[in-house]
Amino acid sequence: MDNNFNNGNFNPNQNQFNDYGQPPIQPGVDQSQQFAQQSFDQSQQFVQQAADQGQQFAQQAADQGQQFAQQAADQGQQFAQQPQNFGGGFNLAGQDMSQQFAQINQQNQQQFGAAPNNFGAPNMNGMNNMGNIPNNVPPTKVKKSMSKGAIAGIIGGIAAVIALIVCGIIFLPKIFDPKKKVEDAFEKSFETDKNSELVESVQKNGGETSFTLNIDSVMGQKIDSSIDYDMIINPQSKLLNYDMTLNVMGDDILKINGAANEENTYIQLEDIIDGYVIFPNKGFGQALINAPLLKDYLADTDVSSIENLDLNYFEIIESVETEGDTIFDEIWDQSTVKSKGNQSVTVNGNSIKAKQYEVTIPRDVVVDKIDEVVQQALASYDLSSMGLSSSDIKNTISTLIGGDLVAQVYIADKKVVRIDCSNTAGIISYNLWIDYDDTALTGELKLSAGGTSVSIKIDVKDPNGNPNGSITLDAAGETAAVNFSSTVTESSDEKKVDLKFDVNYDGESMLEGSLLVGVNSKNTNATGPDTSLKTYDITKMSEDEAMQMVEDNYYQINEWATKLTQNELIGSLIGSGYDYDDYDDFDDYDDYDDYDDYDDDDDNDNYGKETVLETGDQKVEILGCLDGVEFSYGSSYFIDYEDDDYTIYVEYELEDDYWYDSITDAAEEMYVPESNDYAEIEVIDESYANSMDFEDTQIMWSMSHIKRSYIDYDWDPEELTYYRFVREVTPGYYLIADITLYPDGTWFTAKPEDLAQVVSSKCFEVK
Repeated sequence: MDNNFNNGNFNPNQNQFNDYGQPPIQPGVDQSQQFAQQSFDQSQQFVQQAADQGQQFAQQAADQGQQFAQQAADQGQQFAQQPQNFGGGFNLAGQDMSQQFAQINQQNQQQFGAAPNNFGAPNMNGMNNMGNIPNNVPPTKVKKSMSKGAIAGIIGGIAAVIALIVCGIIFLPKIFDPKKKVEDAFEKSFETDKNSELVESVQKNGGETSFTLNIDSVMGQKIDSSIDYDMIINPQSKLLNYDMTLNVMGDDILKINGAANEENTYIQLEDIIDGYVIFPNKGFGQALINAPLLKDYLADTDVSSIENLDLNYFEIIESVETEGDTIFDEIWDQSTVKSKGNQSVTVNGNSIKAKQYEVTIPRDVVVDKIDEVVQQALASYDLSSMGLSSSDIKNTISTLIGGDLVAQVYIADKKVVRIDCSNTAGIISYNLWIDYDDTALTGELKLSAGGTSVSIKIDVKDPNGNPNGSITLDAAGETAAVNFSSTVTESSDEKKVDLKFDVNYDGESMLEGSLLVGVNSKNTNATGPDTSLKTYDITKMSEDEAMQMVEDNYYQINEWATKLTQNELIGSLIGSGYDYDDYDDFDDYDDYDDYDDYDDDDDNDNYGKETVLETGDQKVEILGCLDGVEFSYGSSYFIDYEDDDYTIYVEYELEDDYWYDSITDAAEEMYVPESNDYAEIEVIDESYANSMDFEDTQIMWSMSHIKRSYIDYDWDPEELTYYRFVREVTPGYYLIADITLYPDGTWFTAKPEDLAQVVSSKCFEVK
């Protein structure tokens, strides 16, 4: 809660005064206005009384004027220099009056008597509390001439009355207003200032925020997965950077490198796209709606919720906070608070003395604000299609809530120590209590409706240090609980919270993990996007341009898809393609295991399903190939892969140094067709025996790009590219992969470093 709950109160910094020398009274300060008027009326009576008596001592005052003036000046100085503490922090003059003033004060104690009451309002029964003369008490008659000290006392008394009037009008409503006391107590109890200052510093001056969420297990099954997020923002330079990584079972499945400047947002899917997908910040919603790729899909969709959406990262935090503050301010402004006096109350098992306040939020305010939130949440939905209207929602909320929300708030040492709130009216009845001190935060909320009850209990130890405890939900005889412990480290410019949690249901662990959150106001080194990378504007590109983007990054996309299918967890959820060990046949007609009459050669018993290459005593199992390329044939001598579109063909072999003198020799002896009676071959480009470092080992490769023209057939010439990749898997044994790329396929534009994946460690295993 902010400090704007006394709107309309008198501004103590004003220098304007009304005709009576008093600050002007502002509307909305009822107690101050009443007090000021009564004080003025009574001071006028006092002045008249002094005038009636003035005839008696006027001559004396004239004769001894010089002495009196000096004494009055001295006492005025004393009056100004010796303040007393008044009303919890505001100083009033008049603590040590002169001996003469004390005598007059004793004679007229009803005129300059008791201290103010709690609310700054005058007490009109006998002596009041503000030093004013009650209307029903006649003025005291002076029987003898007044001394110089008495006159000085009168002047000091007048000054005291004026000071009290000013104090009452300006300060007392704020000092003694019970609503302000409750507001301040909430702020002090939860000590939000320090955190707010850190967040505000990051928001205004920039800084770093981060979190790491670790999921150790789900329903007892080991997961070992995490999400890491780190963002640096600099509002002055209008630059932002963030990184996010999703790790599943030890594999970095998704890595995002994000950035923003004042104009655009940039997102790079690392290992998937070499470049940024970008979109504008200003007018983002409209740009998305009009994007050629999405326009047709959004034609029949209600886009009203996003059409005016802007992505202003450098102001959005402030606007969200302002909106949230506005809602609570409006609720609080329409609430009332009454002081109920001192009470003994039990807090976390200890009996303490506290001041009780009753806070009442009118039912209509509660209904209106809940309705406002619900209406905003449903703004993008067609309520009529659900058989609802806006008025139906509000009527339903109004039916559920049976009366004003009334809470008893107990305050000790200027902190909230207990809250009680209950209501049995309406469809929903509730009972809430919360105890809070330095040792624990405990409480329970019970909700009942239609014979069904729900209970939420909280039990947190060391709430202001390293909180630990549990939150328990009981519903319909079933129990779910979150148990947690935390370690908090903080300084003026940094705070970290390391939270470990365990979610269980009816005593069985459902989720275990940890969350590390950090805020740092020192690191403002945001650099924005990498200008050397290519950009793809998702809001402007055509379908052809989108396809080109995919084609440009085809092999990386396929590599990423392969990583997904081979991941231990994700692969089990989405499937990992062929299980070659269990691959028994190609179709219903080619079960070679059962084909006894094929011939008498035992080798043919495994015809077409082999995944193990053999040479001498060496065996290598082929586990897979490039994405989109599927197993087609296998034997102990060679294993083939191809795609459905007949654009790529890969054949694996295992050879030893009996056939090749070296790995270089193996790479150079690549098959390339030559001209014959069928076709004429033209070599466009070729490169042999190239070396590449790959997975901390050497790979040799060769390439030949040819053009084939048919002689006796009316077929268009076609271009083909041949590659050979060779890797020494054990000393003297070479795994060889020959690749043929046919035209009209996206594979045709592949780079050697992409195709080298055919001999990566994920594609084979030495047996």
